[in-house]
Amino acid sequence: MINHIRNNVTIPVVASSGTGKVEHLYTEPLTQIFPSSFSKDGRIILCRVGSSNSYSLNLGMLRIDDKPQLELFLEDEYLKTQPRFSPDNKWIAYNSNKSGRNEIYVRSFPEKDGVWEQISTDGGYSPLWSSNKSKLYYRNGDYVVAATYVIDNGFKVIDSEVLFQDIYFNESPAEDYWDIHPDGDRFLMMKEKAAVSSGEKPQQRINIILNWFEELKKRVPVD
Repeated sequence: MINHIRNNVTIPVVASSGTGKVEHLYTEPLTQIFPSSFSKDGRIILCRVGSSNSYSLNLGMLRIDDKPQLELFLEDEYLKTQPRFSPDNKWIAYNSNKSGRNEIYVRSFPEKDGVWEQISTDGGYSPLWSSNKSKLYYRNGDYVVAATYVIDNGFKVIDSEVLFQDIYFNESPAEDYWDIHPDGDRFLMMKEKAAVSSGEKPQQRINIILNWFEELKKRVPVD
């Protein structure tokens, strides 16, 4: 498990079980490093890379080997967030405000000056790739949109449709607050709580219940 640290220069690594010592995967004199997505072989991490004197966030790739090296992949004056590898690692989806608002873009990988395509046309953020379908999902306000694509001399979207609409938690379009199941048919999202009467924003949290079958047996005994 890799955690990102804002305004720091270190990417710490710890076992997903929480045991063992915390190790430092990578350290460099940058003020912002945000790991976002692993390549299929686990050897490259897509990162958002920024600095304290610039509003822009660039996309970088951290190659994991004996001496991890961070290399900028996409660098310009715009804000770029949420980079995600496609299942075959040949494309990267990300969010950028290049057009003046948040939109989803796809760019070929690993060519730095390769083919790119704008996917959303009415706003979009937080892209997720289906692992077994030619679909790229993204959010736009309360909507979840599915873009069906083909790879034919480039990346082309042939259809887009709204899958569903509901109020789910999304504090910032620059952060990821959902994920997709490996079967490609289900999403994990946080339901937005109703506003409290005082007008204060309700605190969000995720509860993880362990051994709930044992608790169920105690509460609903079966003869």
